[in-house]
Amino acid sequence: MQQASQDPNAPKKPVYKPKTNVDVSMVVAKKDVDSFAVAQPIATAKAADGDPLWLYIRFKDELGKYVFRTHGEGGDRYLLSLEVGKPGALGTSLRYILSFTEPELKKKELKIALTQGVWGRNDSFPIFLRSVADPEKKVAVTDLSLTATFGFPRSPTDDLARISLVADRSKGNPLYEKMLADYKKDVIRGSAADVLPKEGSFDDAGIRARLIATLRDSGILPSRLYFAGDDWVEFSEQPMRVLEKRKITAAFIYDRDGGCYYGTAEVTQGYDPMLRSYGASTFVIEHDIPRPCEMK
Repeated sequence: MQQASQDPNAPKKPVYKPKTNVDVSMVVAKKDVDSFAVAQPIATAKAADGDPLWLYIRFKDELGKYVFRTHGEGGDRYLLSLEVGKPGALGTSLRYILSFTEPELKKKELKIALTQGVWGRNDSFPIFLRSVADPEKKVAVTDLSLTATFGFPRSPTDDLARISLVADRSKGNPLYEKMLADYKKDVIRGSAADVLPKEGSFDDAGIRARLIATLRDSGILPSRLYFAGDDWVEFSEQPMRVLEKRKITAAFIYDRDGGCYYGTAEVTQGYDPMLRSYGASTFVIEHDIPRPCEMK
């Protein structure tokens, strides 16, 4: 398997070497508060099934000092990796990529919802929910880490910050499993009250054309098709690969047989380390979801 560090398009390690849990700090809290300073006194290291959780991250200096910088599709990219795994294990079981715009590099704090879908880039990730959704596991200590090291080998000191969170799985996690099931529909809406997914700024003419053709083959003629997000969500389920997959959701509106409907298409692309790029799209389509006919 080709490692991310062998990819010349992969982010390059910055010259500056921050100290783990010193230059960057993280805490998890069960309340949605305004800042790291407010979250720190109420930080928790344990989560019971259904507890709402938010991750708060504070940088000693501006965010731009800590990110990986690389040139990718659409121009320069500024990245960090949020990862989850067993304490002391080589590699991680799951990771999500945080992608920043140039103006965002001036930030000194981040807040990420861990148990609910929130609209917006980097505002939420299902990384914790996915790690506790397996009912066969009992009690586990989950390490959450943030890193700017995308290649291998790596050491624990390559983490910008690392914390442990105990999740009790002795009786299963039915509430967290429901939260995970709800996450997908919540993250593509501006608010929970919205029926239709919110339109984002992302667009891709090639994906659009292929998806419309696929829908027409199944008898669906969309009057409108748009993407419910501003960017891809990139993640990896492979311990020794940082880049593996990316996803975005498209929404489409249509009328059929006197009824008004909408549907969603989860678009997934796999990363090819040999070609150093993402490949063809696959679609998982849900359709015939009723909507009020006045919604266009």
